Amino acid sequence: MADMKDAPFVDREDAARKLLPLLTDYKNSPDVVVLGLSRGGTVLAKYIAEELNLPLDVVVVKKIVVPTNVEFAVGAVTEDDISYFDWNLIKNLNLSKKYIDDAAKENLGAAKKSAEIYRKIIPIKDLRGKIAIIVDDGIATGASIQAAIRAAEGRGAAKIVIAAPVASRDSIEINKEAVDVVCPLVKDPFWAPDEFYSRFPKVDDDEVVSILKNYVKEVAH
Repeated sequence: MADMKDAPFVDREDAARKLLPLLTDYKNSPDVVVLGLSRGGTVLAKYIAEELNLPLDVVVVKKIVVPTNVEFAVGAVTEDDISYFDWNLIKNLNLSKKYIDDAAKENLGAAKKSAEIYRKIIPIKDLRGKIAIIVDDGIATGASIQAAIRAAEGRGAAKIVIAAPVASRDSIEINKEAVDVVCPLVKDPFWAPDEFYSRFPKVDDDEVVSILKNYVKEVAH
């Protein structure tokens, strides 16, 4: 993790504030839904949804990681059983198909379990004909984002915007051909999002539940 004096972002809330000015064109739009990439992206997504007066939803994605590095994703699976695998990277790292298959199965179960909890608070949004802004706290390999894009497309989104405060150059190149990418800080090399934050605590299901409940309460008022 970066030293406080060197990190571009204090925490996820600070990153959301710095990302927000790049998304103001979508404010008050009836055709836009903000999707927080669970879990960390939900912190930023709530702030952005509230500030832009847009509905909030989540897309539950679980990373398939390298055994020696829990932040380095080679694939991902969503609550809808939509997956993405970087097979070139998997091959280069000598990861077996059995490892990938087992990890995908385990992560699908975890994604469905988390989604079941979240959906009791915020029902899944209809994205048909909508612009989906998928928000994350940082994009390293882009595996989670690729899975989230496929999930949003599967739910009928007419346009997809990826919004993150920081991303690797490779992930930007992969995504910008298919979707709009909003990212104020592009870095190379890029090992993990936490190196760009002074504080980057782990976000668990309980915190996501609290975020969603607070959002619902604030919208109701």
